[in-house]
Amino acid sequence: MVCMVEVQKYSFSLLIIFLVVFILLSLSLIVYLVFNKTKRKKNYIKNIDLFSRLTHDLRSPITNIEGYTYLLKENINDIDKVKIYLTKIESSTKYMNFLVNDIFELTKGKNQVGNSRINLKEIYNFCMDNINCYLLSKKIKFVKDVQLTNPWVMGDGLHLTQVLINILMNAIKYTNENGSISFSIKEIEESINLSSYTFKIKDNGCGMSKEFQKKMFIPFMEEHRVKTDVPSSGLGLYIVKQLIEQMQGEIVVESEENKGSCFTIRLMLHHFMNE
Repeated sequence: MVCMVEVQKYSFSLLIIFLVVFILLSLSLIVYLVFNKTKRKKNYIKNIDLFSRLTHDLRSPITNIEGYTYLLKENINDIDKVKIYLTKIESSTKYMNFLVNDIFELTKGKNQVGNSRINLKEIYNFCMDNINCYLLSKKIKFVKDVQLTNPWVMGDGLHLTQVLINILMNAIKYTNENGSISFSIKEIEESINLSSYTFKIKDNGCGMSKEFQKKMFIPFMEEHRVKTDVPSSGLGLYIVKQLIEQMQGEIVVESEENKGSCFTIRLMLHHFMNE
């Protein structure tokens, strides 16, 4: 009888152990399935994000090419203007190619900050080439102030261009006709081969509410109180923040409803030194 009781206890213990193991295995399977589903969802969101980023950034050079193509056809007999417009089209095409290559590298997980010889005055001129037609169409007054002692630096020219064009396009988008936008670049030398560069873009447009400023760098966020004719992916400021962080810089935003916004970017860049 005692032996039977011991057997029952042993069997009951085995059953308990089996149930515990079964529950643990089931929980592990559930966690594994949930993890895989979450991972797939994250990858899906990442791919959508990259695609949206590509289409967002390509909009500017595509419109630029379209505008200069129209001007090219209108002035086909003026050889000097034809050369100028073809140069602008070539420049925008190269920029598009850089963007596509950048997104391609991102999808492979190889996106890195570039560090090559760049000229900040050339980047400024390139940005102006890409936004000039938008400024003219809205009759916006544009004020520039470029103060550079050392324009040749080591940095990421592509990402810096993306940042500046994104902010400039936003300024144009949210500034009314006959409004004004200012763009300044100033340098403060920190040492013999290092300077602090400040890029400031200011407009007198509709500005942003305090509530929106708290979440303006979150993907797909838009301030719905503002209506424009220009479509938006809600990724512009998110892209700007990501790229500035990759360049180890900082961005400060000041904005007030119905008065305008001011974006200030600061980067520490080494001067390009000839060997």
